[in-house]
Amino acid sequence: MKIDWVILATAAEVRDDLVHLLGGGWNYSTYPAFPAELHGAVAARLIIDPSELATTHEMRIEIRDSADQSLADVRFPVPMPRPAPPGLMIPQDWAVHVPIAVNLSGVVIPQPGQYRVVVSIDGLYLHDPLPMLCALQEPGS
Repeated sequence: MKIDWVILATAAEVRDDLVHLLGGGWNYSTYPAFPAELHGAVAARLIIDPSELATTHEMRIEIRDSADQSLADVRFPVPMPRPAPPGLMIPQDWAVHVPIAVNLSGVVIPQPGQYRVVVSIDGLYLHDPLPMLCALQEPGS
């Protein structure tokens, strides 16, 4: 299994085996005051080898501060894909793509600073952490 891509978004959902994003690709946000509630989501696409489909896997998304302290720790089973539609001839060794969307609203950011979004599967870090800068909004902006 591997993580094909991970992205921060304002909102994300999985529908019809696709990730639908709103405001995807940001790496900083501003807030009028701290502590502040994060409004955002993490979206990803996993690539699963057919041999791994019979096993359950755990995905973990953490938000960590610059001192490596965890602010949020979301764990969930990797959703297994739906079977192929009848009549669709898929080779046995065909990799399966699994879309993921996780809402992070409600996570409290205690102060301005640099944070990281860390994603792992079964305890393995298969993607570089995503940097996330949270800054104080300039008055009047």
